[in-house]
Amino acid sequence: MPRSTPKIGLLGALVMLATSLLGSSVFVVPVLGVQLAGSLSLWSWLVLMVFMLPMALVFGRLGRAFPHAGGVSHWASRAFGERLEWVSALLLVSVIPVGLPAALLLTMVFVNYAFALSGWASLLAQFAVLGAVYGLNRAGVRASAQVQALIIAGTLLFIAVLAWQAPVTLTSLTPQAPVASDGSVIAGAAGLMLWCFLGLEIVANLAEDFRNPTRDIPLSVVGGVSLAGAVYYLCASTVLAAGFASVTPDALLVLAADRLGPAGVYLLALFGFLACFASVNTYLNGFSRQIWSLAREDKLPAWFALRDARGVPTAALNTVLVVCALSTLVFHMGWFDLSQLIRLANSHFVLVYLIAMGSGVVLLRGAGRWVAVAGTLTCGAAFLALGWAAVYGAAVVALLLGFAAIRTRPVKQSPSGTRAGG
Repeated sequence: MPRSTPKIGLLGALVMLATSLLGSSVFVVPVLGVQLAGSLSLWSWLVLMVFMLPMALVFGRLGRAFPHAGGVSHWASRAFGERLEWVSALLLVSVIPVGLPAALLLTMVFVNYAFALSGWASLLAQFAVLGAVYGLNRAGVRASAQVQALIIAGTLLFIAVLAWQAPVTLTSLTPQAPVASDGSVIAGAAGLMLWCFLGLEIVANLAEDFRNPTRDIPLSVVGGVSLAGAVYYLCASTVLAAGFASVTPDALLVLAADRLGPAGVYLLALFGFLACFASVNTYLNGFSRQIWSLAREDKLPAWFALRDARGVPTAALNTVLVVCALSTLVFHMGWFDLSQLIRLANSHFVLVYLIAMGSGVVLLRGAGRWVAVAGTLTCGAAFLALGWAAVYGAAVVALLLGFAAIRTRPVKQSPSGTRAGG
């Protein structure tokens, strides 16, 4: 089947990854980090960046060498065979019923800063956001990149104004010298912050939409992670510079109201909402292309490989939309605890990253291989740190491996040469 028509340049890819990584976390997690570790949270961000940049380099090198809409699952296929390709693909796709509705619920946090919605009004608002994201996806990946460029530009400008009003100085940007006993505090906060950087795999799924994947994938992955890390660091510095006697989860909202007046509250609500919107949009793009890629290679029904004149995988996109809408309805009924489901979703992501790093160990050479080894060890440690969710993740992998073994079992031949069921 035909490959995707390239439409994304370096800037568009950088913007899409940065908005995916920032998402709903940009106005929330830096505050939580300060609550946990105070000024030591700045060290936590630096430590986290030291861990994440090598992973970004591995994603960049693999994306440059093997640009494919399957992303991690394609790399797993080349490194370990078809069984692990299926496992990695299904690990990612099975996040859809949890991850996308959770992101929609998080958009409501910022909507409620300005408009108090509850009950069915909140559900209808979530469906409206999902419909708007779907419409933007139907317009094509180039339109998505352009809209998200405007969103991130406005968000960064607002954060800069807030930092200036705090005011952030060189002193507040400089972390205090840690002592040995601070290690556990810094590590604990970094563990919380790790989830801000879930989203690297999305660039891999958009690889075939790049005009120049050899150059742009490594630059966009490393650049996107660096930009997101810098923004998170600035937000944490802003909270510290404000001099709160006691930091509450809505510290940035309080700061915006204090320094900018009522308009500050509405601006934070607006840009928080738009950041969530952009994140949902990027994930819808990535998930639909993951499904399309599997169908294109006859690993899912051919119907999922249908595309429109803009190259949008409409059948796969429609499927993601329906699953997300139904899951959102289930969440609204209160049948599941959202925080627990998010932790389960995180186990999927960490396992996908572990497979990506393992693929890098096999496929890359030289320094890239050793960076992938370090990334593999880091992902393994992060997975074990998930606690009970790691047990769930291991069980899911075992089930998927069993399913893949049945699916890929060779067909036996009868002595007469006719096919027989295996």
